[in-house]
This record gives sequence, structure tokens and C-alpha cells, in this order.
Amino acid sequence: MVQSSYSPTIKKTKRRTVRQRLSQSNPDELLDRIFRKELLSAVRGSAILYIISALGYFLIRGASTFFLPFSYPRGDIQTVLGALIVASSVYAVVIYLVTRSRQSSGLVVNFYLLGLLGLAEGGFLAVWGAACFLSAGYWTRQHRGSRRMKCTLENGDIVAFGDQRLVCTTCSKLVKIGRDLPRSWTYAGVGLVIAGASTYFLDLIVPTLSSLLYTGVNTPLLLVLDGVVLLFDLLLSQMGLSGGGYVRLPSEVTPQ
Repeated sequence: MVQSSYSPTIKKTKRRTVRQRLSQSNPDELLDRIFRKELLSAVRGSAILYIISALGYFLIRGASTFFLPFSYPRGDIQTVLGALIVASSVYAVVIYLVTRSRQSSGLVVNFYLLGLLGLAEGGFLAVWGAACFLSAGYWTRQHRGSRRMKCTLENGDIVAFGDQRLVCTTCSKLVKIGRDLPRSWTYAGVGLVIAGASTYFLDLIVPTLSSLLYTGVNTPLLLVLDGVVLLFDLLLSQMGLSGGGYVRLPSEVTPQ
């Protein structure tokens, strides 16, 4: 009876010992395993955001058409937008299934394309999922290309922290695949905001542009939303809030 009561604790201790040995003997293998797990989680979350965004779009569109039939815009643009949203959601699910079965460098292009599709759709959830896909593409390109990953904050090496997380050896920041973005992408976010604001004021100066900028889609608002969400994600990433913050590394891991 005494042996059986301690058996769960003994099993947990054995598992922890095996994991520690694996971390010490096969650091590259452990890093790859953690990366695969983080990448799959990021792609799954992005696909879910795309699906929820699509459902929300058609729900709002159906309710607006029913209650306000004359105020909701119709036409070819709305048909194209609806088809784009559906195609993006299906595409995201397919890429998630591919990522789950086999991860390769060929996924990088698909992640970037899905990110651009999400930015083109608009909507907070779609843009948030797009940023996640862009982050997945960025980290996959690093990991599958050179098998070395560099921190987006201090350009330090990324190593395994325990058996579940990734950490930068320079700044001790926990890395989150799907949330951390390179600091240089700040220019893209600022550029989108400036483009949206400029398009809005340009429309005030040249009213004839309204037929192009507001045909079913509020283009200035879409650009500003894309830029703001991207900048917000970058802010969380640089502050260490999106990946779990910072940790204290042992002296043998921290570079001297």
C-alpha cells in the first residue's frame, strides 16, 4: 500500500529525469520538438480566429440585410469579399491539417499568404490571426532555413528552456511562436496607418475617389486597423508580454 501511494510521485520524478537528460544530450532535438508544438498551436489558433471572423461576418451581414435591407451595401464587391473570407478560412484549416501532419520549409509561403489574406479581409479577429500567421512564417523560415533562431529583441540565440518553452540567451525573454514579430516590422505597421490616414484625407480633397475607396469596403479604415493591430502586437512582443515575460537563466546558458 505504501509503495502504491508513492508510485505517481516516482513516475513523475522519472519522467522529469528523462526530460532533463534529453535536454542535455539532444538540445537540437528538444528545440525542434518544442518548435513543432509551438508552431502547431499558433496555426491552430489563427485558423480558429479566421473561422470565427467568417462566422461573425456572415452573421452581421445576414442580420443587417434582414433588419436594414436598404442600408447594407450590395453588389459584386460584397460577393467577392464573402468569397475571400470563406476561401481564407478553408485555406487556414487546410494549412493547419498540413502543419499537424508534416512541417516543412514549404509552409513559409503559405503562412505569409494567409497573413496577407487576413489583412485584406479586415476585422479585428482576422487581422489578429493574420499577425499570428506572419509570425509563424517568420520563425519557420528561420528554423527550417538555418536551424538557428535569433531573438527579435536582442538578436540572441534561441534555445530550449526546460521542455516546454523557448528563450533568448541574451535578454532572457521567453519566445512565443505566433506572437513575437521582428522589430523592423514596425515600419510596416506605421506605413499602413499613414496610408489609411492619407487615403482618408485624399478622399476629402478629391471627392471623386469615393467611388473607389468606399465601394463595399472602407479602405482607409481597413488600412488603419491593419496597422494598429500590427503595431499593438509588436508592442506586446517587444515588452515581453505576449510570450510570457522574462526568466532567470542559469549561468552556463547565459553568454559571458
